[in-house]
Amino acid sequence: MEAEPDVDLISTAFDTGYWNDTCNTLALDSEPLCVAVPRNHALARHALLTLKDLEGTRIRILKRHRGANDTARDLLEQYPAIDLIDIDHYDLDTFNDCAESGDLLISKPMWAGIHPQLVNVAVDWPEPVVMHYGLLYPLDATPVIRAFISRIAALSCLVNGPPRQADMM
Repeated sequence: MEAEPDVDLISTAFDTGYWNDTCNTLALDSEPLCVAVPRNHALARHALLTLKDLEGTRIRILKRHRGANDTARDLLEQYPAIDLIDIDHYDLDTFNDCAESGDLLISKPMWAGIHPQLVNVAVDWPEPVVMHYGLLYPLDATPVIRAFISRIAALSCLVNGPPRQADMM
């Protein structure tokens, strides 16, 4: 039987609170969710979209229980003319399907340029719909990892101001 590999930390996007019982988090940055739009779609030429602008579109979004995506879903569901399509995960097929079908996709700013036929467009959400970026690390982190996290948090404060929602050990 193979032993599971040890993981010291992971750099990723995450929702505040989602990992509380599993691991610690250090939020280094956060950005509002946006919408990936096929380049040939009329909305791709907008710098900022309102939820009203999204009426008449099909938007692919993660199924419930995914934090910021749930907030986006709650807001989008207030517009019956927006057709929400559940997805289980993001992968190349999802991006390709959206590019080919004309569907929009809830996206993250860090994914700008992830597909040559999709353009990220900001959304003027009526309330914050924010995804955090940072580090996930064990609840029982080693002293070396705790020291590393403390140093990264200190450096982050110099660049970004205090980390948001950082669980510091």
